[in-house]
Amino acid sequence: MEWILAKWAIIDSLSPFLMKGLIITFKISMIAIIVGSLLGFILGILKTLDSPWLRRVINLYLHVLRGSPYLVQLYIIYFVLPSTGVAWLSFDSFTAAVVSLSLYTSSYVTEIVAAAVNAVPSGQEEAARSVGMSKSQSLLNVVVPQALKLTIPPMASVYVIVIKSTAILSVIGISELTRQGEVAIMRMPGDIMFIYCLIAFCYFVYCYPVLRFSRWAQLVADPANRSDCFTLIRQVDHATEMSDVDLGDVVLFARDFYGTYNFRSDLHRDGQIDLMDVVRLANSQGARCP
Repeated sequence: MEWILAKWAIIDSLSPFLMKGLIITFKISMIAIIVGSLLGFILGILKTLDSPWLRRVINLYLHVLRGSPYLVQLYIIYFVLPSTGVAWLSFDSFTAAVVSLSLYTSSYVTEIVAAAVNAVPSGQEEAARSVGMSKSQSLLNVVVPQALKLTIPPMASVYVIVIKSTAILSVIGISELTRQGEVAIMRMPGDIMFIYCLIAFCYFVYCYPVLRFSRWAQLVADPANRSDCFTLIRQVDHATEMSDVDLGDVVLFARDFYGTYNFRSDLHRDGQIDLMDVVRLANSQGARCP
């Protein structure tokens, strides 16, 4: 009991400082995520265009940022650039943190967006061009909306990495979460393990909702991933034998979740059932299904 009270006293005394550090971490990471995502989205789209010299420039940008440690990039932006004497390259610590983290984020977002755009079947753009759309119209109205669905899972991983990368910012005097914890350890060296556990818990509280939000966004963007749809579909084999479910209703219900999604591209989902068999059985009972 005394141990619990002692630890609770530590939490009570450190919570204002850790909360202050968490707020600074939140501000920097959110700005970097927003700015880096916008820059990365633009560069990712440009990278998919038929311009060899533009791709070379973007690839050079990506190789430099992804091929060097973030700590080195932070030092260059905060310490090296001001030494050039150019006024607009002299940053305070907060601005240097935002700029460096935004560029770091954009390097990964660029690759994710470019890969997602290239993953969209070329027939989608060809179909859009065949109805009179220009290349830019087909890209923005047809290809990009489909590509955005593919970017959600990897984007969430990048955002969590960005949030955790803010722990490095203490080297340029940013009093973010980790720095506040280090100051607390100087005051309470005997509780170093407990304090680091508190810091880790604060990062978890911040990162976990980001991952859950990405899962929710993925379900909203692609209703085919909704578990309730597949829960019903997985019952079809049993329902066929028991005659307690109309297969036509099953298919139509599933198609409501799929929207215009092609059934034929999701055969053997979860290893449970062949949706083409559902379609065939439904058609045999008079249901209209593609």
